[in-house]
Amino acid sequence: MTMSNSIVTPRRGFLKQLGLGLTAFPLAACFPRAGETTQGAGGSGGGGGAGGGLLPLDEAEAQVLAAEFLMEDYAIFAYTAAAPALDDATRAVATLFRDHHKAHQDHAGETLIARGLSAPTPPATYDVELPSDPIAILRLALSLEAQAVNGYHAFVAQHGDPALRTVAASILACEVTHAVSLLQALGDDAALTFAFATDLPSHVNVFLTGYP
Repeated sequence: MTMSNSIVTPRRGFLKQLGLGLTAFPLAACFPRAGETTQGAGGSGGGGGAGGGLLPLDEAEAQVLAAEFLMEDYAIFAYTAAAPALDDATRAVATLFRDHHKAHQDHAGETLIARGLSAPTPPATYDVELPSDPIAILRLALSLEAQAVNGYHAFVAQHGDPALRTVAASILACEVTHAVSLLQALGDDAALTFAFATDLPSHVNVFLTGYP
């Protein structure tokens, strides 16, 4: 794949500042505590399964966590595939956002495991068509973040466990910040629509296939 070595617009300065400044990203929600759960009545927490004081997951809630896990896996795959084609400053931002998505995936997977279930098995690869220039890659990243915003807006409504609902809402704030950062970088070249679904959108529902 032949790629340009730089983004030839004034936005590159913004991306450089973003890459240098976001290593201390202000939203702690971008790194939720993996396995964070609500304790059952009289439980002390700190363990998985029925004896650990953790509320059990019903099938619907387990499917929501599985959808979160697989949606994040898709984003991680896309960011990882795109990173080599980006310049250093933009790659730093993409890597940071990928690390946030990995933390979100870890939270979903480890929460399932803490409740006595297993994390879904992601596919070995995804059909992601990488564009041929860095600006187009940023537009692809923006579409991924829009999917994450719309997905987590639905997840907040779908979670019955108050702790999981709170974590999903916090992650939603992180994903919105990703999208806003990319919109600022792309300027007038960006277009974005948030669906703000309360039911799982069809493009997120696809991640439920085959689980549990």
